[in-house]
Amino acid sequence: MDRAEPFATALTALREAVAERIYPPGARLKVQGIASGLRLSPTPVREALSRLAGEGLVEDRRGEGYFTWRLSPPDVAELLDLHLAVLLAALSRPGPPPAASASASLDAALGDGGDALAPVNWSRRLFAQVLRERAGRVLVGVQAQVDARLRPVRRIEPQVLENLAAEARLLAAAYEGGAPRRLAAELRRFHARRRRLAVVFARQLQGEDIDEI
Repeated sequence: MDRAEPFATALTALREAVAERIYPPGARLKVQGIASGLRLSPTPVREALSRLAGEGLVEDRRGEGYFTWRLSPPDVAELLDLHLAVLLAALSRPGPPPAASASASLDAALGDGGDALAPVNWSRRLFAQVLRERAGRVLVGVQAQVDARLRPVRRIEPQVLENLAAEARLLAAAYEGGAPRRLAAELRRFHARRRRLAVVFARQLQGEDIDEI
């Protein structure tokens, strides 16, 4: 068996498990147990956890092991601030006209409205596209890491925020307009809306009842 195959299997499985919040916040990621569940040896699991720690997706506590992050409200706010800063840095650079109809791609993503995460996933793709069009490898890499760290937050947006589809349509219209200032203004509103609810997001991620906040 190719040595890279067990590593890729472990990396993909762990990346998805962290994003889907399979493990509770602050949980220790036990190498032996994970390896047994994936029917792998501990080595590729340990290597995958090391990679994820390098990407900032799990916490490496030296001498203790690997743990899932427990995002605090300031953590959520800082990640949102960094995400916005990277996007604004990209928009400050010259770029090509919009590559395709953002509204059409959004309509296709929304479909019949049955997928609550459709506008969330669409906006993630739009942000990545903006970076690819305007930024270099460094900013693209930073955005990918921040997006991965924010993924658990973004996945619970339908539980916390309303009118996500309407918000996505504003982003699509701003992108299609080709005016960086207009898109920058929409991005600031997008992030400010979430930043105001950093406490709600953090508590929801920790399993607390947001109705009691």
